[in-house]
Amino acid sequence: MVCSGYSGASLYVEEPVVVDENLITATGLAPLEFFREVFRTLNVMEEDILEAWYRLYETKDSKYFYSLMDSLK
Repeated sequence: MVCSGYSGASLYVEEPVVVDENLITATGLAPLEFFREVFRTLNVMEEDILEAWYRLYETKDSKYFYSLMDSLK
């Protein structure tokens, strides 16, 4: 519609976030998912800590806060 000469539409992936090696891209509606993949790719958290972090912000459920704190011990 906007770029009539664009020929990459067949490569489009209908997902909130897509990771291809070190390339991470996401819709503007998925910032949490985007940063989860950035943190995973950079390996800045162990997987259980990353999961607790993600679930806390995804659900706003305090039980994940305690899971996150427990995972930091």
